[in-house]
Amino acid sequence: MESQMNSSEKRPLTPEDPIDAETLQQFRSLQEARDQIAGNLLSMEQEKIQLLAAAKKVDDQRNRLFQNCLVERGIAPDTDVEVDARTGKIKFTTTGNPVAVPKPAVAS
Repeated sequence: MESQMNSSEKRPLTPEDPIDAETLQQFRSLQEARDQIAGNLLSMEQEKIQLLAAAKKVDDQRNRLFQNCLVERGIAPDTDVEVDARTGKIKFTTTGNPVAVPKPAVAS
């Protein structure tokens, strides 16, 4: 009876025992999934960079247009103002007088 019990019990694994094929396949599958996720993340980051570059161009264009609107009205381009989106009226957000700048000459 004791010999039957010993044969049904698993012996403890040692560092010399190789990992079984099923577990190795699980490791390979998990590594493939990880590599696929990493590839997807890289693609997303590359797309993110392109979107950020496009947004920078739009923001730069918007800022130039806004500064031009201020300068045309004799207001320094770095003056803190708010613009009413409905009426287009400009309101100064800082106290004191805004620094006037010369209006650009209009070419005839």
